[in-house]
Amino acid sequence: RILHCAYHSIAQLTHLLQNSAVYGHLFSQPLFLLHVLYSVPIIMTPDPSSADENGNSNSNSINDYTVISVSKKKTKFKSVPLFLPKNATYDRKTNTVSPKESTNGNGDIGGDELVLVPNAGFDLLKSVTKKASISCISCVGPYRTGKSLLLSRFLKDSKAFALGPTLDGCTRGIWISTSAIDNGDNHYTFLLDCEGGGDPLEGDDASNARIALACILISSMFLFNNTGRPDRPSLQFLSYLNTIRKRIPASPDGNSSSSSSSIAFPSFMWVFRDFFLQLPNRKDTGKPYTLREYMLERIMIKQNRQDEQDGVVDSLLTDFKSFDVLSVSYPRRDAEPLTPEELSTLDDVEWSEFDEGFRTDVEQVIHLSLQRTAPFCLGDAPANGAQFA
Repeated sequence: RILHCAYHSIAQLTHLLQNSAVYGHLFSQPLFLLHVLYSVPIIMTPDPSSADENGNSNSNSINDYTVISVSKKKTKFKSVPLFLPKNATYDRKTNTVSPKESTNGNGDIGGDELVLVPNAGFDLLKSVTKKASISCISCVGPYRTGKSLLLSRFLKDSKAFALGPTLDGCTRGIWISTSAIDNGDNHYTFLLDCEGGGDPLEGDDASNARIALACILISSMFLFNNTGRPDRPSLQFLSYLNTIRKRIPASPDGNSSSSSSSIAFPSFMWVFRDFFLQLPNRKDTGKPYTLREYMLERIMIKQNRQDEQDGVVDSLLTDFKSFDVLSVSYPRRDAEPLTPEELSTLDDVEWSEFDEGFRTDVEQVIHLSLQRTAPFCLGDAPANGAQFA
C-alpha cells in the first residue's frame, strides 16, 4: 500500500520537475529518491485488493452490502424486461426489444399499454426462493438523464442496465435486475429501470402515467430522476400523479390518499442530477437551505405554484410514505471534466476514476434509498417472489 501511494507521489513530482535539468538529474539519483519517499506526505488509499471488480472500495463505502443472484432461473443477462409496451416484441435469446410488426396488414400492432413479459422478469421473480421477501426500487424520469447508470451503481456494476451514446432512449417499458441487494433476514431488493419520458419517438403522457403507476404499485422506493434545478416547471413532469390519483381505488369514505387508500404508496425521492448551484441561506437561521427545505418552502408552497400543480404537491406530501430530495453533482474525473465521448459512454469509465464528490453523492442516494426500502407486503405479511409475481 505504501509503495502504491509512493508511486503516485513520485509521478506527481516528476511532472513538476520535468522542466528542471538540475532537479531532473537529482531525481534520478537513489539518495534523492529515498529523500522524496521519506519527506513527501503519503495519503493512505484503500487497498486495491479490498475493492470489487469495478474498483469500488468495500471497506470505506457507506453502502457495505452484498449483491447476489437469488433466482433459481439462471441467465447470462444482467437485466431483463418485466413490462413492455404492447407494440413491442422481445427476443429472449438476445435480450433485445424491437417494434412489433403488423400481422393483419392494416398496420394495427396494438397500443403502448404495458404487458407482462412472461419469459423474462415475471419468470425470474416466480423462481426466487419461497423463504425470501421481495422489494423493488424503481427509477423514473425524463429520458437521457442518467437513470440507468444510477440504478446500475446500486448493484455496484455500471453496466447492469443498458446505456447508450445517442439521443434516443435506451429503455422500453420496465426492466428488472437479475441480481438483487441482500438486505439481511432473507430480504432481497431488485432494481427497476424505466423508460424515460419526453422521448419524441416513444411514448406519451399516457404511457408515462402507466409506467409510473406500475412502479408505484410494486415498489418500496420511487426515485424520480431529472437534471436541472428545483423550480416550478420541474413539477410539470410529475403531472401524471394527478391521473394516477384518479385511478387508485378510494376507500369507503371517498378519500384516495395513502392513509386511507386501498394500496400502499412507496417512499419518494427526488434526485436532481448534474446539480452545481449553491443553495441560499435561510433568513431565520442564516444557514443554507437543504434541497428538501428549498423545495417545500420555496417551490411547493401554495402562493408559488399553479393551480394544476396542487394535486402533484398534495400527492407528493400525503400519498407517499416519505418525501426526500437529494442531488448528484456533475460527473468528473479527479476534478477534471470528462470528454464528450466519455460523457456519452459513462458505463465504460471505471467507477474509481470518477471524482469523490460524484461518487459520494451517488452513494448517499443509494444509502437513503435502502434505509427507506421495506419488503413488499400482501396485507400485513411480506410477499415472497411467487406471491409478488
